[in-house]
Amino acid sequence: MTSLQTMMAFFAGSPKRQISALPGLPFDRGARGFYEDFNHNPLLILINAFQEESWHQDYESWETFLARTGISDNFTLETNAYAELQCLIYLVTNFVLGNGDSLLTQKGLEREVAWKLVRRLSQLTLDELGWSNSFENEALDIIIKNFERQKEF
Repeated sequence: MTSLQTMMAFFAGSPKRQISALPGLPFDRGARGFYEDFNHNPLLILINAFQEESWHQDYESWETFLARTGISDNFTLETNAYAELQCLIYLVTNFVLGNGDSLLTQKGLEREVAWKLVRRLSQLTLDELGWSNSFENEALDIIIKNFERQKEF
């Protein structure tokens, strides 16, 4: 399972499953250290990792992109739910960075309409790609740690 497949499965999961996979996720904005540790919020790190992992880079051949992500070679990003999901994640990220920090909490995952849309589009994309909607917490933790470490340099 690729990193992208793991993240897609996470985004398609139920709020309860998502919260259990991110033990360091604050309950709400009033949680101790919420703003001080904002850049270490596991959900924010995961959103940024998803954005980076899902984009086809200009320097990267199409074949390399497909191999890295696990997407089949008959798939086009412009005409499928994948492009819609990517756009939605981008919008959520910009909203969060602009003024929606409540999205980066357990309460946000449970209550915010934006996350309901992310889950729905994630499941549609997983179905289109023929990918499983299950993931291992350990794999998700490795993605978060690696991406956070990579951003420190």
